Amino acid sequence: FHTLRRGHRWRAFLALPPVPGRGEKPFPSLRSWPMGFRGSATVAQEITLSRCKAAGLPWNRLCLPGVEPPLSLPVWGAIMDDVWVLHDSSDEQVALAAEWMSAVDREWAAIGVESHVGKQVNAAVLGEVQGAEAGDESPSIGLGGTKVVLYMMAPLDTVLAWRPHRRAVERLAGKGSHLCEFCPPLRSCFQEIYPLLQEARELRTERIELSPDVCDELLLTALLAPLAKFDLSAPWSSLVIAYDASPGGHGLALSQVSPSEVITWAAVACFRGDRSCLADNPLADVQGATCLMKKAQLPLAKKRCTELPRPGGYSHIIIEEWHAYLWLLWERGTRRDGLDRRSVSIGDNACQVGSCAKGRSSSRPMNRCCRKACAYKGGCGLQDFIVWTESAGNPADRPSSRFGIRASAAPAVPRRAASPSRALSFSAGPYRFLHVFSGPRREGDLSSG
Repeated sequence: FHTLRRGHRWRAFLALPPVPGRGEKPFPSLRSWPMGFRGSATVAQEITLSRCKAAGLPWNRLCLPGVEPPLSLPVWGAIMDDVWVLHDSSDEQVALAAEWMSAVDREWAAIGVESHVGKQVNAAVLGEVQGAEAGDESPSIGLGGTKVVLYMMAPLDTVLAWRPHRRAVERLAGKGSHLCEFCPPLRSCFQEIYPLLQEARELRTERIELSPDVCDELLLTALLAPLAKFDLSAPWSSLVIAYDASPGGHGLALSQVSPSEVITWAAVACFRGDRSCLADNPLADVQGATCLMKKAQLPLAKKRCTELPRPGGYSHIIIEEWHAYLWLLWERGTRRDGLDRRSVSIGDNACQVGSCAKGRSSSRPMNRCCRKACAYKGGCGLQDFIVWTESAGNPADRPSSRFGIRASAAPAVPRRAASPSRALSFSAGPYRFLHVFSGPRREGDLSSG
C-alpha cells in the first residue's frame, strides 16, 4: 500500500490530528493509501485488475464471485496485490501461465511497483491460492494440514480458558467461517456463538462466559475440521433431482442428465454471497426485484422425469421445503450410485435455497434442518450444488400437489344458508366439513346450542 499514491481529493479525508504548536495548526495528511483502511483494499484491488487488463490477460478466464466460472483450465484471479494462475501440467499451459505472469510484472513495473521475488511461485505442484491449498498431489481443495491442526487446537484452548477475551472468540468464529468456505454445511454448527458475541459487543463486555452450547459448537467444529475440504476427484452424478413442497405434500422429480450438462448446470448454482449485500438498498436500481439471487433458466421441460409424491406436513412452507430437500438427500444416500459424488439439485424457494447454499440460517428451525442436511451430506459424501429456478418450471411441483390442500377437491358446499341439522348431515366423500365464520350474527347462522 505504501507504493500507491492517494488522490488529491482524498487529502482532507486522510488527514491526521494537528501538530501542536504556535500559530496555524498544521494537519499532516497521508500521501499513500493506509493499510487497514477499507477504501485502500478497494483501490488496490481495482489497480491490480487494471494492470492485469493492460497485460492482456483474457477476461473470460477470470474467476470472480457471482460470475459463472470457466469450465476448463487455465484460469486466473487477483486479490489485492496477488495474481495467480491455475493450470495443468502440460508444457503448453505452463508456458502460457508464465507468459501471463511476466506480462503482469511488466505492467507493475510501468507504474513503479516492484514484485516481491521471494513470494513468487512458478509451476508449483502444490500451492496455496487465496487461502486454499490446491495442486496435483491433493485431489481436494481446502486449508493446508498445518492450518487445520492449528484450528483444531484453538477451540480447545478457548473452551478451557476461564472467561476468554471477546476478541479471541470473535477471531475463532472468523477462522471457523473461513474453514467452512470449503464445506458450507459445516456452518450450521455455529448457532449460539453469534448471539453471544452480538450481546457482548452491545454491552461492551471484554470477557465473556461461554455457555455449554457454545462450547459444544466449538468442539464439534474442531472435530469436523479435517472434513472441511472439497473433493475434486469425486465423480458427477447423472441423476438430477428437483424437489418441491406444498401444504400437506412433498414431491420429487428425478431426471437422468449427461455429465457434461450436469457440470454446466452446477456452474449456475447458488452460493453464500447470493444472500448478502453491503449496499443500503441493493434492490433500488432493480425495478420489481425482491431478491438478490438469480433464477437459473434450465431446459427442464425437455427432460423425462420420474415423479415421487408423498404426504407432507402443514408447518411453515419454508420448513416443508426443507423437509422435501432432506427427503431428496435420503433418496440419494440410499442409492448405490449416489454416494461420494457431486450432484445437482433444483429448488424454487428462495429462502430455503439460499440458506442451503450458505450452510446455515439465523432461524433456529431452519438451522436445525441445515444441521440434518450436514449430517446427510457428511455421512454419504455428498457435494450437492443447489440451483434456484422458477416455480412454474419446477417439474416437482406436480407430484407435490398430489397430497394436501392441492389434491383433488371434494364437491363444494352449497353457498346458501342451511340449518344445523342439514349442515352436519352433508356428506362430501369421506370428509365432513363445517365452516364457521366470525362477525355479527345473521339470519341462518349456526347456533352453539
